[in-house]
Amino acid sequence: MINRLQWMQIWQRENTTRWIWVESIAITLIVLLLCYMSNPENPFYINTIFPWPWLAGIIIALQYGFGPGILSVLVIAVAVAQHESVAVLSVPPYQTYLLTGMVLTFICALFSSSWMQRVLRAEELYEYTEERLDTLSRSYNVLRVSYDYLEQSLISKPVTIREIEKKLQQSLLESDGQIDSKNAAYFLEIVSQYCSLRDAAIYLYQSGKLNINPIAAIGTVKMLDLNDPLVKYVIDNDEHNYVTLNDMADPKNTEYIAVVPMYTSHKQFIGIFVVKEMSFWRLNAETLQIMQILTLYFSEEVAVVQQTKDLLVLFPDCPPDFLKELGKLLYLKKSIGIDSSIVAIRIDNSDQVDNILFSIKKQQRGFDYLWHRHLENTDFLLTLMPFTNAVGSSGYFARINTFLLETYGKKIGELGITERSMLLYDQKPELILNEILGDIMEVNVNG
Repeated sequence: MINRLQWMQIWQRENTTRWIWVESIAITLIVLLLCYMSNPENPFYINTIFPWPWLAGIIIALQYGFGPGILSVLVIAVAVAQHESVAVLSVPPYQTYLLTGMVLTFICALFSSSWMQRVLRAEELYEYTEERLDTLSRSYNVLRVSYDYLEQSLISKPVTIREIEKKLQQSLLESDGQIDSKNAAYFLEIVSQYCSLRDAAIYLYQSGKLNINPIAAIGTVKMLDLNDPLVKYVIDNDEHNYVTLNDMADPKNTEYIAVVPMYTSHKQFIGIFVVKEMSFWRLNAETLQIMQILTLYFSEEVAVVQQTKDLLVLFPDCPPDFLKELGKLLYLKKSIGIDSSIVAIRIDNSDQVDNILFSIKKQQRGFDYLWHRHLENTDFLLTLMPFTNAVGSSGYFARINTFLLETYGKKIGELGITERSMLLYDQKPELILNEILGDIMEVNVNG
């Protein structure tokens, strides 16, 4: 069956513009003129080896779709009617000639639509893969550069990185996913704590320009100097990395030490983070890189919360990245039919629940997303598996079963574990999650 989107793609390949229709008529007239110049006695090449005027319809159908191709057919039909008498058009050769052109144009339009579907599918997969690679690269940088440093610096402090993450998410949820003075000030407090900042501020990009008044600041930083070389360099060069005095040919004209642009993973510019003064002993490449990583993290949290704020109200314990990825995969399923799966595992009253959970988590793939829920004496582990059909999810359960059998000497059912899976389909994310959670929660342990 051909859906509505495919019918639209067959009818016209590109967005409706008058130039497409004008070009279709012009190309057809040019081809007819060339045919007339090459064969004045039979300019439409009727009853010849190949009806060359239909070459215009073929080109237009392949380039623009069925609608402009039919317009080309009508132009040729009108030209035939003008060249020949109406009585002649009832003769079978002329009828066959016109019918052949219409059928040939329709076949070319179908071929063009099929290839366009493949190109669209490839482009969607490429964009998804590129975004995931960018996200993984950021995560790798966090682990490689800042994990040890941040964890060691928190040994003597009463908070952890997880708590900081939760507080930032909660603050962003309270502000409806927007940066306000409260969450911006909290972020500045975190960065100043790790990077020994004295004067710093955050300026938001609003209404197509940078707001010169800071949304939050520490120290003596006030209004933003838009003519400062560091600020102009970030804006004019669309710079995504931090810029320091060392990057300037003449650093004497700047009053800032570093400017960090705030970009999301979708390359959305939301503001800049300006540092005017910091501890001299902390002014090094490692500290600046940690500062950029924290800024990137905060910017991405803003984008994630904005996309998933409604779902986070319904599922407050669900990781925002899980919900964000679910929305992407549902879009890919709806637009180009790429299958993905979500699997749920339930563990009831097991003495080794922590070890079992750890073992199961080790079986996840690098691009899977996990959501662990603990309710009373039951643990639930949901895994979102991109680009995985029913066969892939079955293989995932088989791999887990084999691993548990080798590790604990028992199969999934013998360890009080129940599993369920489902393919993502064209439905809202909250309905998908409610369905899989309801299924795994209500099922009998031995089911």
